[in-house]
Amino acid sequence: KAQYNLATYYSNGTNIGQDNDMAIYWFRKAALQMDPQAQRELGFHYISGEGLKQSYNFGLNWLNAAKDRGDVKAQSYMQSIFISPQSIVRK
Repeated sequence: KAQYNLATYYSNGTNIGQDNDMAIYWFRKAALQMDPQAQRELGFHYISGEGLKQSYNFGLNWLNAAKDRGDVKAQSYMQSIFISPQSIVRK
């Protein structure tokens, strides 16, 4: 949980400077330890290409992992997007 919290601090710039590289680093560490919120955030970052190379496949895999662990926001986000070869569009 602490890794996820630290990642959100870096992502939002809360009390420490905003740093996408550090946010991704800590989201990944927490996601690999099965934190569903971190998995959701990492999935979002992959899909949006925010802070790392865009990958719909990696993004959807992380979102599915979060959804399978009960993360309602991941499920909602997956239902609200449409992925085309050119872009991602929120419904």
